[in-house]
Amino acid sequence: MQNNITKFILGRTDYYWEYSKKGIPFLKKDLEKNPKKLSDKKLQAHFDGKITLGFSPFIDNLKVMFCGLDFDAHTSKELTEEENNALILEAQEDSKKVFDYLKSLNLPVILNSSGSKGRHIRITCEGENAKDVRIFLKYILGKVLGDEDKHEIFPKQDCLCEETPFGNQMKGMLGIHPKHKRRANIISNGKVLNLMESIKYIENIINNLDKYSKIKTPAKDYWRLSEQEEQKAIKFKKEQPDLNYSFEGNVPKYCAVMEEVLSKYCLSSKGTHTRHACIDPNIASYGIMHPEVKEGYCNKQGRVSDTAFRNWSKYWKGVPVFKCSQIIGYLKYHSKNDVHCKEGLKLCLNCPVFKHYQIKKGNVRGWAVGLNIKKIAEEKNMLKCPKCNSEFQFNELKGFFKCKQCETFGGIKKFMKICILNKKEKSK
Repeated sequence: MQNNITKFILGRTDYYWEYSKKGIPFLKKDLEKNPKKLSDKKLQAHFDGKITLGFSPFIDNLKVMFCGLDFDAHTSKELTEEENNALILEAQEDSKKVFDYLKSLNLPVILNSSGSKGRHIRITCEGENAKDVRIFLKYILGKVLGDEDKHEIFPKQDCLCEETPFGNQMKGMLGIHPKHKRRANIISNGKVLNLMESIKYIENIINNLDKYSKIKTPAKDYWRLSEQEEQKAIKFKKEQPDLNYSFEGNVPKYCAVMEEVLSKYCLSSKGTHTRHACIDPNIASYGIMHPEVKEGYCNKQGRVSDTAFRNWSKYWKGVPVFKCSQIIGYLKYHSKNDVHCKEGLKLCLNCPVFKHYQIKKGNVRGWAVGLNIKKIAEEKNMLKCPKCNSEFQFNELKGFFKCKQCETFGGIKKFMKICILNKKEKSK
């Protein structure tokens, strides 16, 4: 079943979105250390109604498998029931008008329920440029409804790049809506089909793709809309500087301690009057690129999911900050009593980003300048670890020592303490 209908549903499979029970989609990525590649089992669970998935239409950075329109009614609690019903009816009528016109162009198009009051339109267009299909859909909205921006278009980007490596998701059809618990099935002749009827409807299109026309925008409209989109992008950047988040610099593409520890375990508070002061800004900044990590952290800590974004963005002034030193300080403080913090500290100390931070940090200063940790070890006859008898490794410039065998590490103060304790043990 899956292979016959996925041309309307998904592009790449090395990432996808999974909806929470509250109806919020969270990105799942195929990372080397944390694989999240879409499996047949996972996709089947979507069709079985056990989970709800969303997919990007992109098959590479430029081309897409499908394109679509989301006809959302945008109802509100502030409006009357009559006003909300009017919005729902308008969105549904718009979807029918657009669908009928696209069908008249002999395109491989389907209309499906969103699982709520909304409607989705999809066109399978494997190998088409994202920019071309975006302009085509804008052209269609303008021609049929008189407003090129009235409804949401997918894909939302002309291409994928470093700042937007995944694109935006469109909820997969034939699944169950996470909030309204209704299937997003095909609509034909004003009737919502059941699951098997929907599958047969889609399969009939897929099996006859060679009989359908290709997407095409009249040249004059294509260049008009292209220039219009470029001007909108320039205007948006000028008017919304606070939303122009930078993904370069401090925010890493992958942080092992964020993925493996901070988002999975309920950790200790930093102090009596504060909650995770060293972690929160980093979770917030990392969460911009990895929202599922932020959700995991918030769920474990029992916190409101978007609080950190709102609060810390005031201090960032639009550019998120990620500080390894804050995380290290927090984990080091709690590593003695918290096994998860200890595990996180190991990950940090073996991270190439942290090693770069140590180099950038500079050499020891103040009273530590006159103390050479290796010379102290030689004078105290402490070149080997008293716990396991393995040789210590010393960094004289940074004033650090480390035992690889038992993972004891620290600075000059801690090393002096070990020397004193060892002397006391020997004197007993």
